[in-house]
Amino acid sequence: MPPGYVPRALRDLAPPLNSIIGAVIRQSRAFVPRGDDRIEPGDRLIVFTTHAAADLVRDYFTTVKG
Repeated sequence: MPPGYVPRALRDLAPPLNSIIGAVIRQSRAFVPRGDDRIEPGDRLIVFTTHAAADLVRDYFTTVKG
C-alpha cells in the first residue's frame, strides 16, 4: 500500500467488484487475510480479479489513502 495509506481492517475496504484479496505480503511474511486483519502502509497485496476489472483494481489499491 502507498506510504500515506491509513491502516484499516480488511473488512473496511471497499475494493471494486469482481476482486478479492488472496494474500498480504508484509516484510518477508505472507498470509491469507481475514476480516479483522489490518492492511498497512508498505503491504503488498495479491489480488484476484477479472481481466476487465484489472485497471480499476490497480488504481484503487495504488491511490487509496484513507
